[in-house]
Amino acid sequence: MPLVVGSLLLPAAIAAGAAGNGTPVLGGGVAGPLQDGAAGLFSNPAAAHPAEGELLFDLQYAHSSVEMQLSGQEAEADAGGSVIPALSVASPPLGPVGLGLALHVPYGRGGENPEDSTLRFHNQSGEIRAMEAALNVAVQPADWLTVGVAGRAAQLTLATVNATDTGAMLAGLLDQGGEELLNDPFLEGTQSVSGKGLAGGWAAGVRVTPPGGWVFAADFRSKLRGVVEGDLSYVLSNQLAVEITGNQETYLEFPAELSVGAALPVGRVTITPELTWIGWSSWNRIETRLHDLSFGSRDPYLDAYIEALGGSLDTLIADMDSNVTTNGTSDIFSGGVGVKAQVADAWDLLGGVYLTPAATQDDHVHPGNVDFAVADVRAGAVYWTQRRTRFAVTADRMFAPERSVSQSVYDPLADPETGLAVPSGDGRYSLALWRAGLTVIQPFGPHPSGG
Repeated sequence: MPLVVGSLLLPAAIAAGAAGNGTPVLGGGVAGPLQDGAAGLFSNPAAAHPAEGELLFDLQYAHSSVEMQLSGQEAEADAGGSVIPALSVASPPLGPVGLGLALHVPYGRGGENPEDSTLRFHNQSGEIRAMEAALNVAVQPADWLTVGVAGRAAQLTLATVNATDTGAMLAGLLDQGGEELLNDPFLEGTQSVSGKGLAGGWAAGVRVTPPGGWVFAADFRSKLRGVVEGDLSYVLSNQLAVEITGNQETYLEFPAELSVGAALPVGRVTITPELTWIGWSSWNRIETRLHDLSFGSRDPYLDAYIEALGGSLDTLIADMDSNVTTNGTSDIFSGGVGVKAQVADAWDLLGGVYLTPAATQDDHVHPGNVDFAVADVRAGAVYWTQRRTRFAVTADRMFAPERSVSQSVYDPLADPETGLAVPSGDGRYSLALWRAGLTVIQPFGPHPSGG
């Protein structure tokens, strides 16, 4: 029964697959794979061999405004913000070896809509979050070359509540004549899933620093694989006391990433081109395994209703042991150019433009599975104190073109092999997003000059 299993899947997990929609800059506005020390540890383990020890604390605030209008429905808009912290420390080097630790939230997304929202079947409320810790080890075999590796572990949190159209599910089971079951208030139910899990991965990187202040860097972050275990509840009809309960395991693979970049000094200005490949195709198929499903009660009226359609409540959960859902995501390339200008002995100004395409195909977009192509325009300033502390203030404004969907695969009357049983995602989607951040980097340990 792929349509039935599809109705029990996790829109919140799908919604995490954002290419540009609120995915944070790892470690904040002054971090990145080209950086040395604490600022580079979030993406490149080779940064774990700085000239001296460093401690970094970053706090970002991201604010988004989203408007969605499903076909034939009124437009709905929502706005909200979230705080994104990051912390890292790079120890003073021990000869050719250096160590570093980075703590951050590489993936996090959530949303909430009113119970009577037209979006409630796709996303009534949901959250998915990965909190990662990475232990980095770097070795410097020569003055101009540093290589590093990292072990990564993350705690995954998932929680979602959505309205369900049991009529749409039943319509998908019929060869014909199911249209009258769609949007029947009597057959509207609720599903909820919550759980936690662990994920693991690794990273490797290299930094090349030839004479003249040039920097070349490359890093690879593996897939972050994990399993979320939790409880599910599926109420077939809010009007009746019939509930399917059980346990679920969701196998998640956050994407691998490969980044390359260079820092090219020209007088007091440094130009930093970067290019990143993100393997979002690993999010295209998500497997869910269901265990110990049972009915909390039996309602004779609903049972008779389903029997008249040629089935029974027992057959609805028969063979529901696993399912693979398709999210329509594909690999993308993201890149841009940054600029740093030293305008005074203690001041640097930052700027840059970065482009990220959407990873989700148009026909798979719905309110719980939407991302946007974005042009990210960044600006900032860094101040160096006499105690070598760096304070950085950065800001991003992201420009995203509107998305329109006219041939959604989320159609309960489409090919039953698709396993989809939610209302169509056809409609219009738009996003406005900005972000501001504060970063503090404090050196410690002996100064390399001996001072």
